[in-house]
Amino acid sequence: MSTSGGSGERDGRWRRWLILSLVVLVLTVAGVSLVADLGQLGALGDLAQSFERRLLLPIFLLAPANYLFRYYKWTILLRRAGLSVPPRLSLTIFLAGLAMTITPAKAGELIKAHYLKETLGVPFEVSTPVVVAERLLDSASVLVLAVVAAVVGLAMGAGMDAAGGLATGTGGMAGTGPAAGTALLRLALWLMLASAAGLATVVLFLRSVKGPVGLARALSSLPGLGRWLGPRLSSFLEAFGSGSRRLLDWRTFAWCTLVGVVSWALEGLVVTLTLSGLGYPSPVFLGVLVVALASLAGAVSMLPGGAGAAEATILGLLLLYGYPRAVAGATTLVTRLATLWLGVAIGAVALVGLEARLRAARPKS
Repeated sequence: MSTSGGSGERDGRWRRWLILSLVVLVLTVAGVSLVADLGQLGALGDLAQSFERRLLLPIFLLAPANYLFRYYKWTILLRRAGLSVPPRLSLTIFLAGLAMTITPAKAGELIKAHYLKETLGVPFEVSTPVVVAERLLDSASVLVLAVVAAVVGLAMGAGMDAAGGLATGTGGMAGTGPAAGTALLRLALWLMLASAAGLATVVLFLRSVKGPVGLARALSSLPGLGRWLGPRLSSFLEAFGSGSRRLLDWRTFAWCTLVGVVSWALEGLVVTLTLSGLGYPSPVFLGVLVVALASLAGAVSMLPGGAGAAEATILGLLLLYGYPRAVAGATTLVTRLATLWLGVAIGAVALVGLEARLRAARPKS
């Protein structure tokens, strides 16, 4: 039987996704450049010439280092799910998921479940809990980082005020500086604690024996849905709940969250090193806080890749702390290039490789 139709449909989806990614990239770069007054080539040229080039390699290696820690966490979850995946295939599937970080709330990373089924025949009810648990654990790690960075920032606030602030240049927003940043941190801390409570509720629901099964029963009882979803949905959610309880036991949750804290902190260093390269050294807590809050804002916004929301968070926080517009804008662009678009590019290469492997494995008609 010919599979060229299905393959052509998938190729069409990848092309549409690539076009969407390029459009999002152009729009975000244009938006940040407009707000940060980077439209003049002279401003960009001055920043590029003054940048410490020795920091470029570390900056663009930090995100791949994050991916390695996250891949280690992925392998832990696969083992906890009872799945034996060859290391090379496991790494390729994990990297392919990075291409889908451009989707709203990274929901497209469920493509990893698709490839586990296509390559190894793993049922969706077994693989989906792995992807969902991975996203929940990433969220937990980012929240921990954000809370710790906010607390450190609040503790350092008085000292920074006395020292005259973080940034040494001008051109930030009026009335900004560490005092304004401290006020924001207090508000952000409460919002983060509320988010943590929401995340804990979801985790406890998935760990509950009656949680997913009770949801299936409730949906099945709805008029018109019960007959259509009934047995199939109940079977899926029961298996999903069982897998989630195994993946989200407290020991696995604690260890994977700790691994995630280390991995996401590396992306925070991208901001720190970029500011340093532009001649504006900053405390590590600020870089970690900026990346953590940008990641949370992007997820909550439900925009593709958090585009717009993440950039606005990074740019706004840096302006709020008194950094010049051009410096804040350049840091925003470099940070998103290193932490989002580099991953999308790596994921796209892995995605093409997986599709080529699947095409080669299909019987010729």
